[in-house]
Amino acid sequence: MDAKLVKKHMIGLWIKDDKGEWCRIKKSTTIDLALNPETVDRDYIVDENPTTEIDKYKPSLNQALTMYKGEKDFDTLYPLAYRLPTGKAAKREVLIGFIFDAVTAAAYRQATEFDADEEYYTLLGGVYSPADNVTAETFADSVYYIKEESNGYRAWKTDGTLSFTNINGNDSTLTFDINFGGTIERGIITPDPATKKPVFTKTDDEGESWVDPFDGN
Repeated sequence: MDAKLVKKHMIGLWIKDDKGEWCRIKKSTTIDLALNPETVDRDYIVDENPTTEIDKYKPSLNQALTMYKGEKDFDTLYPLAYRLPTGKAAKREVLIGFIFDAVTAAAYRQATEFDADEEYYTLLGGVYSPADNVTAETFADSVYYIKEESNGYRAWKTDGTLSFTNINGNDSTLTFDINFGGTIERGIITPDPATKKPVFTKTDDEGESWVDPFDGN
């Protein structure tokens, strides 16, 4: 296959508005996703010199939004900037879609009815595990998921803190940073057939994660 250059329009950015709906950021002039690896030096006794290892990542995204009144993205974000939000008010769900990376992946959807021939999964601490001895009686009292193959584009979903930095009337830009927080959920997105809004489905492509043994109902 011929090499294809990944361009800015192949990376999509959505932010949840006050109604809980995805708003795509369209009129920004930058899409620079800083991964911000955090490192730690460990001086192992078998080595002569310390080893630098990556401890974690703390991604962030700077945005320069052109201020078009009447555009969905500006009309969603300007009221937030006007209120100068802090704490919980500054947090929004954020979705990054790598639209150049089409994949078929194992995805999970919540089961709505019992089928004795179906294989069910439970979700605990962000990890899907096979469920044993599921019956019609237990199904009614518990939440189960079905694993299936889905086509879409790789995506990240996370909680983001919006930090507004500047309203520039000369350049007609609203600038802000999105600082990723909590856990980055990996999955795929597909367009809703009617609205073209992204539908995020978490996949089992989660990588290494710690599961809290006390995290239950």
